[in-house]
Amino acid sequence: MRPSPLLGPRTVVALIALATTTGCTATTSLSAARVPTPVLLGPVDRIGGHRAGGERTIAHLSKEVSDLVTVSETKSRHGNFVVIKREYSQLSTGSGEVSREILTLTKGQADRDVRVDALPAGTYVMIFGGFATSNVWVGVEGDVVEVNHARR
Repeated sequence: MRPSPLLGPRTVVALIALATTTGCTATTSLSAARVPTPVLLGPVDRIGGHRAGGERTIAHLSKEVSDLVTVSETKSRHGNFVVIKREYSQLSTGSGEVSREILTLTKGQADRDVRVDALPAGTYVMIFGGFATSNVWVGVEGDVVEVNHARR
């Protein structure tokens, strides 16, 4: 009796290689496009400005974007032929939510800034027999502050 070709060692190795290359090459980006409010890294008052201080915190921003990629493979034998079926899918979430949340929290007012405190990011790859999945995510956390931009 011959071994089943459905989940042989070559299939598992191919899925591992495919999942890890997919996970390593998939890119996820986080942007605050088309918002009139400055989004600043750290406690500074505008680019080239002085160190911030004395602002009133209005709200807290915490959003995340992610890309999920899945790959599955099935094999079936039809007479002398082996049919391999691979399916790929990708789901991207949160890409427009960061800008929408910034506009909601700041109301587009010029006297409000977003001060970013953290940019958490991560990834994972899981493989189950003929199925592999990879997830890549990045987030933004910070405070929306009301500032007085008058120079001293």
